[in-house]
Amino acid sequence: MRINERDTRKVSAWNVDASTYAGHALHRQSRNFVEGNCYIDIWIELLHARDLNAYAFLAFTLASDFEGDQWTFYKPSFDDLKYLYGIEVQELYLWRSLPEQVATQLRLNKIVLLEVDSFYLPDTKDSDYQQQHVKTTIGIESIDIDSGSIGYFHNAGYFVLKGDDFRGIFHLESEADPEHLPPYAEIVKFNSTLHHSNEEIRQRSMQLARRYSCALPAENPIRRFSQVIQSD
Repeated sequence: MRINERDTRKVSAWNVDASTYAGHALHRQSRNFVEGNCYIDIWIELLHARDLNAYAFLAFTLASDFEGDQWTFYKPSFDDLKYLYGIEVQELYLWRSLPEQVATQLRLNKIVLLEVDSFYLPDTKDSDYQQQHVKTTIGIESIDIDSGSIGYFHNAGYFVLKGDDFRGIFHLESEADPEHLPPYAEIVKFNSTLHHSNEEIRQRSMQLARRYSCALPAENPIRRFSQVIQSD
């Protein structure tokens, strides 16, 4: 499929409206911990936005371990996502203007997962926004290159950023610097999404749970974590 660049400067993959979007039940304010891990939070909202069961893929967390000075980074197996939902994830090779590449992928109904600096994310105003530089991942669903804005999934919902934050997210000031390294990016392909029945998705999730139960840490990770905390 040939993409005309002039048609990709303002694109919304799913036409999400930030003013009316309601996050998943796992992200409701009544919970003790509204946000967990930025990458998993994005997946919960992406699946929720496509009316897919967002609980089914969480079996992989059973195999989480304490790695000595951190916990296992929460990241779902791409094979699990393919098996449960028919979703494919691929690394995005960045070779031209990042905003233009994002727009092209959105036009093809692919969400772009991008590692960014939360210093430029207005939804983190109570923690990092304009305060500290912390790496996080967002799921870009829409972009308007000419006005300089994006709509994105992050943490517990869907948000919009623009202006200086847009330029900061995409490193537009440093893009011409030969020493500037492009960020890590992935594309999420929803073109072959599977909508299983409740019973089928439950059975598939249980199969994954049994498999991950066989990969539990040999020793109690909570106990090892407690020992390190006391030592520290």
